[in-house]
Amino acid sequence: MVWNVTLTIEGRTNQAWNVVWSQAGNKLGASGLGWNRTIEPNGTRDWGYCADR
Repeated sequence: MVWNVTLTIEGRTNQAWNVVWSQAGNKLGASGLGWNRTIEPNGTRDWGYCADR
């Protein structure tokens, strides 16, 4: 399964790691890169972001 998430955040994202990301208003969208794009059911992927408020 290919994964992606959308989060509601405060502030503006200035960096993210282990994902392809985009931000529109207070919505941060993230999805996997080529090497971590797929995930097994009940699996996990590590990623993160930094934002300014």
